[in-house]
Order: sequence, then C-alpha cells, then structure tokens
Amino acid sequence: GPENALTSATASYIFPNPTKNEASLNISLMNNSTIQLEVFNTLGQLVKATKVEGEAGTNTINFELNGLKSGIYLVNVKVDNSYSTKKLVIE
Repeated sequence: GPENALTSATASYIFPNPTKNEASLNISLMNNSTIQLEVFNTLGQLVKATKVEGEAGTNTINFELNGLKSGIYLVNVKVDNSYSTKKLVIE
C-alpha cells in the first residue's frame, strides 16, 4: 500500500555523499514499483531526472552527475505517489 511506498522513499539513501561525478540511490521496495529521481539545484531548477522500474527487495540506482557545478542539490525520490527529499552535496 501507500505506506510501504512512503517507507521505501523515506528510508532510501544516496551514496557517496558528498560526491563528484555520480551517485547511487539505495532503496528497498516491498513490491515492484516505479522509482523516479529528480535532482534540483538551490534555485529549484530541475537539473537531472531518471526513472527506473524497481523490483521488490533492495535496488541500487546509479545516476550520473556530470556537468553539475559544486554545491548543494535536493533529490526527490518518488515511489508510486510517495516521495522523500534528500540533500546531495557535489564537490
């Protein structure tokens, strides 16, 4: 149900953090779900987005950050209709 999706999104984490050229999201799902990652800069501009079909169990999703300037970014992790926002630092 939705509470499972919310738990998955909230408990997910990004590593390495801080990072340089790429990062990975570690997320555990109760069932197969679509995972959306949206990376925003501090101005609220969407600078990167990716969508993956996640499988029940632990998923590791790699995403490239090439071309993004050093600084703080916010990553929206969306599972079904639930989402959680993580802070990501690019060195």
